[in-house]
Amino acid sequence: MRLMSRGITAALVGVVLLVMGVAGCVKTPVQPPVSTTDAPAPVFASDEEALAAAEEAYAAYLAVGDEISKQGGDNPERYAQVSKGQALESALKSAGQFREARAHTFGDSTYSTYKLQLANYANVETLEILVYVCDDVSSVDVLGEDGVSIVSPDRPDKTPFVVEFDHKLNNKLILSRKDLWEGETFCD
Repeated sequence: MRLMSRGITAALVGVVLLVMGVAGCVKTPVQPPVSTTDAPAPVFASDEEALAAAEEAYAAYLAVGDEISKQGGDNPERYAQVSKGQALESALKSAGQFREARAHTFGDSTYSTYKLQLANYANVETLEILVYVCDDVSSVDVLGEDGVSIVSPDRPDKTPFVVEFDHKLNNKLILSRKDLWEGETFCD
């Protein structure tokens, strides 16, 4: 009987080892990866792309401003296509001053980018882009109703600003704030 129980014990040990071996070959189920498609994609892929969009938006703002000032401040609602908030309010005020003075400009303004000051474009809700720019009005004259220049001889040709942008559709930006830079000028 002892022999038989040794055989049964050996058989049971073999079955246990076989089951353990098979169990070791079975892969543990892997959890499926969490989908990242639910997370919103960043508005821009890089600082360079964000800066390029800001430069495009600022150039559009200046172009509309040049048109409006050449026309003596007429149809200032066009500013709403390229600005909002504080920038829009300031631009509308400037257009009103041209109308009141019966003045208009001759020539086009330009600008240069000094540097990207802040770029947070992880998503639309937290988008923040600030850029240092230098407006250059050296080729712009302001003419009164009689066609005579009313530009002060002390007017600087270049003026430093900090400009801020908000998001518009299709990864476009719109100027939302334009503040005079009060520190040491970075315009050359």
